[in-house]
Amino acid sequence: MKVISSLRTHKLLLVLFTTLLILAVTSLCLMRRKPPVPLPESLFQRIVMSPIPESVRDIRASCPIDRRRDGMSDHTYILRFDISKEDLSKVIVSSNFVEWKVRYYDFCLDYTAPDGVGSGVKLYATSREVPDWFDLRGWKNFAAYYSGVEAHVDMFIKARLLLYNEQFGRAYFVDHEAVGEGPRGWLFPVRR
Repeated sequence: MKVISSLRTHKLLLVLFTTLLILAVTSLCLMRRKPPVPLPESLFQRIVMSPIPESVRDIRASCPIDRRRDGMSDHTYILRFDISKEDLSKVIVSSNFVEWKVRYYDFCLDYTAPDGVGSGVKLYATSREVPDWFDLRGWKNFAAYYSGVEAHVDMFIKARLLLYNEQFGRAYFVDHEAVGEGPRGWLFPVRR
């Protein structure tokens, strides 16, 4: 009788251990999973402006980078939308954008200031990540604007880029934040 009771106890402990192991692995998988991209309209209202201007149409969004760890966040949100030039000026004012030199190449945006200070954003790592609506490669002439804070010593960058093609009436809004060790030092606006 004592042997049967001991076997049952061992069996219960084995089932309990297996269940806890499955729960731990499932929790780890869920924590590493990339968060879903918010709906384009709600993302527009959160990072561009709210309410959405009347002329804004056909909002598309992607989030090729979204890593959250230790209370810090690294992300790159990319929005593409159609907008009138009049409503574009509202976006420019609401985010304190200044006209800036921006160059696009190989899924990257280089936003170097006239005095040489600047940086770049890799929008997509590979061509497989690029959504079918991303058509920036075909843009030849566009106005570009920048708003952000950079602290290269602490590896903290928060940059917003706005590109507008008047011929197409279309804009791209890129919200990029990258954190190295964390913003521990002084944060300073990039020289214009």
